[in-house]
Amino acid sequence: GRIQKQKGQLQTLDLFKNLQYRIKGLELIFVGGPSGADGEAYLTKMKNKIEELRIEDEVQFVGSLSQKKLVKLMRKSKLLIHSAESETFGLVAIEAHRSGLPVLSTNQGSFKEIISNNEDGLVSKSFEDVQVYDFIIKLFENEEYRSQLINNAVKNSLVFNWEITAQNLKKAYKNIT
Repeated sequence: GRIQKQKGQLQTLDLFKNLQYRIKGLELIFVGGPSGADGEAYLTKMKNKIEELRIEDEVQFVGSLSQKKLVKLMRKSKLLIHSAESETFGLVAIEAHRSGLPVLSTNQGSFKEIISNNEDGLVSKSFEDVQVYDFIIKLFENEEYRSQLINNAVKNSLVFNWEITAQNLKKAYKNIT
């Protein structure tokens, strides 16, 4: 992951603060380091916002992680929040699903093809939508719902593999000729 304005991590801070009133013991972990021309300035802006919201003890920056450590973190987490407004392909969502982690995203592009709302995650236009709060609260408070999301996430991730992709491509070529 990368910390930069285009990734939109700043918007997750208000969401997190508002959820703290309802969900006790909530933690927010940012993976990745500052990137791009404005990366350091954006990280500073985030840290200032964290201080302003008084959530310093609940927010961590872990920097870049190896794939092994990332998977370990995903497996012990309850939700992956992807705040970038656009992304060419949602590989992180597939990785999260494969680890049994539901995904919340504001990405209206490729993530709509990967995430099925209220089945294995949620795609919303804004983190300010009531449905976002309802989704997260239900995820944290309803163990049966959470288990259902986890099972669906893992199951749905299995369609994203090279063998199935190759078979689908082969079928598409046969239909053309």
